[in-house]
Amino acid sequence: MGMAALGAVKAGIAMGKDLQSLGKDLGRIWDAVDQVNSKHTQASKGKGGASSRALETYMATVQARDMEDQLKRVILETRGMKGWNELQKIREQVMKEDREGRAEALRRKNQREYYLSLFVGVVVIALLVGGLVYFTMYLKETTN
Repeated sequence: MGMAALGAVKAGIAMGKDLQSLGKDLGRIWDAVDQVNSKHTQASKGKGGASSRALETYMATVQARDMEDQLKRVILETRGMKGWNELQKIREQVMKEDREGRAEALRRKNQREYYLSLFVGVVVIALLVGGLVYFTMYLKETTN
């Protein structure tokens, strides 16, 4: 997936497109790099011997580094350092938005759980108080 996106970026740059119009393809490249880095993390925690995990980790790291180096080379050859800096700025912005989105989703989830637990607590307390009142009335009637 990452290599296809890298090819699309190369073709787009060759046709003179600016980096922002290639956002989807750039996103796929970074996603592929992040996915490979994730494989690196999973491989280090995975099953198998230490040697095989070390090799998987190394291969995943090298693959991610190679993809990023290829992308950097293409950008530097076609757009120069200004283009590479622009790409880094776009990536940082997207990553920031992604982090903020995940944080907001987590905040909303925690808020829903808080209100749900508050509601359940109030209902349980109300049922207990109602049961206590009913039991008290029942005892009063049976003792009289």
